[in-house]
Amino acid sequence: MHEKFSALDRTFGTNGGGCDICSANMKYLWCIFTCDPNQEKWVTPGETITIPDPIHPLDQITVLKLNYTVSDNLACSLYQSCKKCSYVTEVSAMQSS
Repeated sequence: MHEKFSALDRTFGTNGGGCDICSANMKYLWCIFTCDPNQEKWVTPGETITIPDPIHPLDQITVLKLNYTVSDNLACSLYQSCKKCSYVTEVSAMQSS
């Protein structure tokens, strides 16, 4: 878990060009996603797909896509806290092109 949180800090926190509130909100979202006992209310299985293995690109792995639903309020709050992060700005620019 420490590795995941450190990665969130590097991407969304002050050192990643964003802010620590954004990083804290992303950690909260990660905790809910991985630990909430009521996951069946907002995470549903999707299709199974085969993709290149990120560690061994010549190999293939099978993964299960998940449909992850968040409330409009949570989505807007996350965006507002992260909109100044360079990563979020880049993704937003790509989607509007």
